[in-house]
Amino acid sequence: MIVASLAGALVAVIGRKAEYVPITATFVVAYLLHYSSAHIQINTNIITMAMYGVMLGVITFDQAGRRMQARGRTVWRSAGLLFAAVLFASYASKPVYSRLRDSTESVVLTLPKVSGLRVSPDMQDTLTRLVSFIDSHVPPGKKIFVGLHRHDTVVIGDGKMYFILDRGNATRQDQLHPGIVDTAKIQRQMIRDLQRNAVEYIVIRHVFDDKALDKLRKIWSKTLPESGATELDSFIGEHYQKLESAGQYEIWGLREGHRAGAAQP
Repeated sequence: MIVASLAGALVAVIGRKAEYVPITATFVVAYLLHYSSAHIQINTNIITMAMYGVMLGVITFDQAGRRMQARGRTVWRSAGLLFAAVLFASYASKPVYSRLRDSTESVVLTLPKVSGLRVSPDMQDTLTRLVSFIDSHVPPGKKIFVGLHRHDTVVIGDGKMYFILDRGNATRQDQLHPGIVDTAKIQRQMIRDLQRNAVEYIVIRHVFDDKALDKLRKIWSKTLPESGATELDSFIGEHYQKLESAGQYEIWGLREGHRAGAAQP
């Protein structure tokens, strides 16, 4: 789409179609910026990139069609519709395949903060256990932390759990964003927040396995040289211990020997 749009911009300049040039240039630059950002976190950029690509394609397609005779324009538009159908079908193919392959039974959640959402029975059991544990161990108004099993290479956090568990975040980092939470400066701030708020229980989620994270670590060491900090993981390992497991999640509690110093700034 980028190459085609650059060709289209050149055609517009030659044909003195000035109205096409600014919007084409804008989409090209925006696409490249999102593409660069997608090397860090693709899931928040891929849809925008796809939309830029589609709009660039439409502009180029329109310019090419205007230069054709009536019959050729009809064939060109038919080919364009076929291409668009294949493009949209490709976006739908994976979720459709996943749904057909994983056509498991679903149930309706009836938790205090989440009701009506359909999930798998395993997820219902996981969330129910987490809510039950937090409700019985963490008083309302007291804060927790929802993190990952590794914070040296962060891809995505799980901020929704604060809402589901009805407890506030003890740190300022509601979004565990790569290039931020995996730096030493931010991790030291998070450790101070955990101590200041006397956090006794944290929830850890396993999203990606260590092999995948190690691969990302090698890539991000070049583009994000300040990432890769292990202070937070070391602090959690030293001060907390795993108490329970529930699906992808683990509940960790403050070790007995560290409870007295939990509130130190």
